[in-house]
Amino acid sequence: MAEQKQKLSRSRSRKRRGQDKISSVKLIQCTKCKSKIPSHMVCPVCGTYKNQELVKTSTIKTKVTSKKAEKSRRSEEVRDPDQKASGEAKESSETNGSETKSE
Repeated sequence: MAEQKQKLSRSRSRKRRGQDKISSVKLIQCTKCKSKIPSHMVCPVCGTYKNQELVKTSTIKTKVTSKKAEKSRRSEEVRDPDQKASGEAKESSETNGSETKSE
């Protein structure tokens, strides 16, 4: 493996690495609906690309809403078992407490 002849100074190596930055995504306006979209992409709002309708908008909206519905359903499923378990525990402790008080 090759060895360097001299140590690179901190400033010299940082000058070189200063060019290695990530640029932000360039957003353009859709010609039909005027929403902001990345260049060279089909508009998710109206489904057009270069003034041609490539995707029906009802299909796009359905996919987006179905993904949101699925995500919310998953989050509810995660919450429900905890709530049911804690609710059952509270009910059983309340019934046990009332039995001991009446006796």
